[in-house]
Amino acid sequence: MTEPGTITITTTERSTTLHPNGLRAEVRKFPFRIGREMDHEGLSGFGRVDLALPDHRPYSVSRGHCLIERNGDGFIVRDCGSRLGTIVNGAPLGAESTETSAPLVPGENRLILGTEEGHHEYLVTVA
Repeated sequence: MTEPGTITITTTERSTTLHPNGLRAEVRKFPFRIGREMDHEGLSGFGRVDLALPDHRPYSVSRGHCLIERNGDGFIVRDCGSRLGTIVNGAPLGAESTETSAPLVPGENRLILGTEEGHHEYLVTVA
């Protein structure tokens, strides 16, 4: 049974090519930093990230792409100045958007790093 307020990040069908063994990450601390994998220690070039994602040229994921943080009783995703932006439940953040954060709703949320057409799509579940 998942505890209330627990957040998990998993692959979608579109991102399984990047994660052939699947991906399941539990968000246990805040802020929770997501970025491009740079080396075997999880360093991203902007320091340590909590979830380092594989990516190849041309890159879709920035080294310090976005983060999940608490916002009162809820949670938000904040784009950290990524080149291509972040999309949360259809709402664009960063890049050419004036918005930099969006709320995560209870239940399933769709998170895309980079463009809508890219492979970096994840399911963020808030219990």
